[in-house]
Amino acid sequence: MLMDEECVSGADQPVFNSVSEQRSVLLVCEGHGDQILSVLRAFREKGMLFDFHIHVQDEILPCHRCVLAACSDFFKAMFEVNMRESDGGSVTLSNLSLQAVRSFLDFAYLGQMEIMEENVDMLFHLASFLQVSVLSQACSDFLIQTLDHSNCLHLLAIAEGYGSSCLLHHATEFVIANFHALSSSPDFLEMPAGILRHCLVSDSLNVPDEECALRSLIQWTQHDLQFRCSLFPGLLSHIRLHHLAPAKLEEMGRSEALILKSDECYRAVMKALAQVTEFSGLFPDARPSTISSYIYVHKTEENGETRHTFCYDVAANHWHQLPSSELADLPGSSITSFGEKLFVIGGCRGKCCRTVRLHTAETEHEATREAWCYCPITGKFVEIQAMQSPRTMHVSVSALNHIYVIGGKTLGMHGLRDVECYDPLGYTWKSVSPLPRRIYFPEAAVCGTIIYTLGSELETSDAFNPSLDCFFRYDAEANQWCQLVTEFGQFFHATLVKAVSINMTLYLCDLSTYKVYSFCPETHVWKSEGSFECAGFNAGAVGVQEKIYILGGDYSPDEITDEVQVYDSRQSEWQEVAPMPCALTEFHCQVISFNHYRDPWRSEPAEIQ
Repeated sequence: MLMDEECVSGADQPVFNSVSEQRSVLLVCEGHGDQILSVLRAFREKGMLFDFHIHVQDEILPCHRCVLAACSDFFKAMFEVNMRESDGGSVTLSNLSLQAVRSFLDFAYLGQMEIMEENVDMLFHLASFLQVSVLSQACSDFLIQTLDHSNCLHLLAIAEGYGSSCLLHHATEFVIANFHALSSSPDFLEMPAGILRHCLVSDSLNVPDEECALRSLIQWTQHDLQFRCSLFPGLLSHIRLHHLAPAKLEEMGRSEALILKSDECYRAVMKALAQVTEFSGLFPDARPSTISSYIYVHKTEENGETRHTFCYDVAANHWHQLPSSELADLPGSSITSFGEKLFVIGGCRGKCCRTVRLHTAETEHEATREAWCYCPITGKFVEIQAMQSPRTMHVSVSALNHIYVIGGKTLGMHGLRDVECYDPLGYTWKSVSPLPRRIYFPEAAVCGTIIYTLGSELETSDAFNPSLDCFFRYDAEANQWCQLVTEFGQFFHATLVKAVSINMTLYLCDLSTYKVYSFCPETHVWKSEGSFECAGFNAGAVGVQEKIYILGGDYSPDEITDEVQVYDSRQSEWQEVAPMPCALTEFHCQVISFNHYRDPWRSEPAEIQ
């Protein structure tokens, strides 16, 4: 025991204002908890002070209430509410084995347990029933490490039976990621309906095409047709039928018994067939595993005749030089992808230059309301419904199954606050909430239902590059803009940044400092994500599959680059990939994806159905 020496002396204590000086020492006994546990363990070994008994399979196991209550929420609740067993000093556990209860008592007194494949099921059952959370979590963690194709469906059943949300989450994600391989195993046919529904709803469902998801559902239903037939219509609603080829839909409508038996299912298939026939290529909800993704690059030179068009196969790290097409873009126009098509919107019909510096210097702009749709699969370039307002030098993005057109200038020198959106399936434009204020050189990126827009309040300044001083957030569901307060500083210029989105996170690529920042919407703080080696001014930037691609650009009017740098957000690393077929600056670049069976740019041309 610790004592202050001055306090044990028999001498009189000094007195200040007739009050004795008070002293104290805080006693901290390291290992006190281990010592108590050691004493309780010794009591058990010597058979001392037992105050409770557990009856299991004709055996009586003596123990201490305080140890049981400290280790198990089941026993804690029993003792707190004065259950009959508590008053009687014993309890019978008929649904647990003798080995399991002994293992529990060993764990309670020792604080350690060896978990193995041979005993994990027993221990999980024990931990679930006696509500031993630390043991339950340990069993869950152990089983998560063993997840593979042979046991994942079995572990799903265990997770549901023992109420382990952590194991259930990991096992479900594993099944989703390996769905196509698992669908051919016998265990797949025993999958609970709720888990199958969760898989079919998921964007991450790993199947080569949507038809495989449908075939797996039909196979699962037929395994227990009497019971599952009534579940089939509800589960079918989660199959993205509009991503099947028309010929497959017609076949299903003619010959698949499960569909022919149900008016609801037949109507769903016929509706999908009508949608595919009228709106082919205009469905942006394809599962990532069923599509091939490309970076599409297009530039029209100042003469209006020379065009560069090529695409980058993201999976193969390979560029394809594309043949000349009918796609034409005006100076100041925007290009955005929607589904499997590209939309060219607005621009100038006059003699405006295509180069941003020269285009901005024009005193008058003959902006147009025109909008066009280009289908890379058919090669057709058709005019669509015109916008409500003419505009140029704007930006367009896709969100919530619409195309939003933001910022820019209209006829003459006037900037626009008006924002319009286009419904590709309804062929109509409509006005939505206007920008908080006019914005020039807009950059926009979509994170789910949120559109972030950055730019400058000024079109020109003493230096050519206006400061980046506007940062807006648009909620597409609520149709509401708000202005975000973030100080970018004088070194950020509106013409030298690119906004991209990956993993629902906004990133800002600064082409002047070669740095990348990510935005936290909760704190409104930008976090540095590192630097890339270099990038030309007027480079292109896109986000694809957790990566940011920065393409081309110029270091001076006579020094244009074909380099492509990639930032992997998972590893926080930069790398170079295959360069573009030619050096370019000030060009359009968009990510566009195709269903595998419709991909026009793969090595072997896809058959158009």
